[in-house]
Amino acid sequence: MEASLSYLAPDAVVQLEGAPALIGITAMRAAYEEFFKIPFTDWVMEPRTVFVAESGDLAYDLGSFKMVIEDSEDRTEIPQKSTNIWRKLEGQWKCVVMTFSSDTPPSPPSE
Repeated sequence: MEASLSYLAPDAVVQLEGAPALIGITAMRAAYEEFFKIPFTDWVMEPRTVFVAESGDLAYDLGSFKMVIEDSEDRTEIPQKSTNIWRKLEGQWKCVVMTFSSDTPPSPPSE
């Protein structure tokens, strides 16, 4: 948990699919507590595009990945994408905005 939170700026804004924006590490800790209950076994990362501003204190990265959920009978790969905005704070890169969502189309509403 602490390693997952360590890269966030104290006032980071995190936009998760289907939920209001989360602001700050305390809010993200609660989200991660729920997220870590998902029985995923791996992340399959694809190359990311990274841009660093000429000033050297602002950057962003974007790209795709797959969250893998496996059990003894099945393996499911859920395609995702994310964009992160980074800022150098006190000499360390911290994520100030993180957004990610699934590439899987939403299910149609039930009738």
